Amino acid sequence: MRETGTVDRRQSVLTLTESGRRALERDMAERDAWLAEALGALGDTERGVLAPAATVMERLGTIDVPVRTG
Repeated sequence: MRETGTVDRRQSVLTLTESGRRALERDMAERDAWLAEALGALGDTERGVLAPAATVMERLGTIDVPVRTG
């Protein structure tokens, strides 16, 4: 379901139906299975490189950078 935002009317607020929620959960499970299989195909060194990379990616998620428009 789509509703107009109450604070900013340019926004659309989406609410999943039960069917949509199940589809999302199914999709996420498929992606998790793919990632687990892909990680299993990597060597020890490659997996070792991913650990510090994951730390950097998590750090990026916490940085507050203003979004530029135009």
